[in-house]
Amino acid sequence: MKIAYLASQYPAVSHTFILREIQAVRALGVEVETYSIRRGEPDPALGPDGLEEFAQTRALVPVRIFSYLAALLWALTTRFRLFWRCLLREVPWGKARGLKAKLLWLAYFLEAVQLARWLDQSKAERLHVHFPNNGSSTGMIAALLVGIPFSMTAHGSELLEPERFQLGLKTEHCDFVACISDFGRKLIQREVSEEHFGKLQIVRCGPALFQPLPMPQTDCPEIVCVARLSEEKGHFVLLEALEQLLAAGVRFRCTLVGGGPLEQEIRAAVTARGLQEQVELAGAQPPSAVRAYYERASLVVLASFHEGIPVVLMEAMATERPVVATAVGGIPELIRDGENGWLVPSKDPQALAAALEEALTQPELAAQRAAAGYQAVDAEYRVERSAERMVKLFRGESL
Repeated sequence: MKIAYLASQYPAVSHTFILREIQAVRALGVEVETYSIRRGEPDPALGPDGLEEFAQTRALVPVRIFSYLAALLWALTTRFRLFWRCLLREVPWGKARGLKAKLLWLAYFLEAVQLARWLDQSKAERLHVHFPNNGSSTGMIAALLVGIPFSMTAHGSELLEPERFQLGLKTEHCDFVACISDFGRKLIQREVSEEHFGKLQIVRCGPALFQPLPMPQTDCPEIVCVARLSEEKGHFVLLEALEQLLAAGVRFRCTLVGGGPLEQEIRAAVTARGLQEQVELAGAQPPSAVRAYYERASLVVLASFHEGIPVVLMEAMATERPVVATAVGGIPELIRDGENGWLVPSKDPQALAAALEEALTQPELAAQRAAAGYQAVDAEYRVERSAERMVKLFRGESL
């Protein structure tokens, strides 16, 4: 079996779980080719496996004019009627509001023609897309042009904009949608009729690390937050909670692991709140280096405003670290408040500070919940199990 995987940017430091899934699927004997809408940079933070994958992945952007023209000629000469049917009937022109939206769909169509030619040349038997966002718009049309099955993995934030990403239309064209959470599945169910509910299958996203680590022995515990420095991750709320911890006399250090567009604003907020001695911004790190931060951590925190089920929380629990997170999206499916971690309302720095203080000042309680967290992810979130489910779905087998 030969599968093509597509993502908006692959590989990416913030989406290493896609690489792990592909590696696990390949380990089961499935041939996988990888495609990306945008070509990223060969970032050392990708690690050796990611850099190797980068070299082997074909990207649609930046555009190569002659390649696109050749793809258009191929489509018009080998599938003339299908080309026009896809352009005139399958592209949702009527739902694309405004000139900008229509021009974007035209761009997706042109990308799809190029991708379709590559898929035809490679003899791929199906196309699977991670995230039902703009990349899946291109993927859906490409699969229609080639005449192969199309499927998606639905994660988190993209499900909150169903009209923008035409979530219902894409689900109707899919033969299955792998939902990493029941929360995500329910969001998609709102967009389609019941006849499509059977396509929505739960396939958990698994962490790379599965090894309980001994807790660090220190009189100044370290809080670790691994997250992209972007608005939805709630770093400013976290910093406000840390300021309250400091005012309460709690000793701690905090390391923010990750890069992103808000780095300068977050650095300024650290200074404004007088947290320079407590908070360090470590920048984006390769997966191998992230493990070292888990080893140092007394607990792992995530203050997001919306999520699917964050891989960072799975990784923290798989290394037997206490976790404090917001009760948003699919997170309550992973963390049970009072049993295997702490859950707090989003955008509530007081509640977040209280949970952090309890986890830091009651180490025996934190250890008990961390052990329960490891058992939870070990039972359901191993990437090998997820890959087995994906391969069954690729083969048309029932789960």
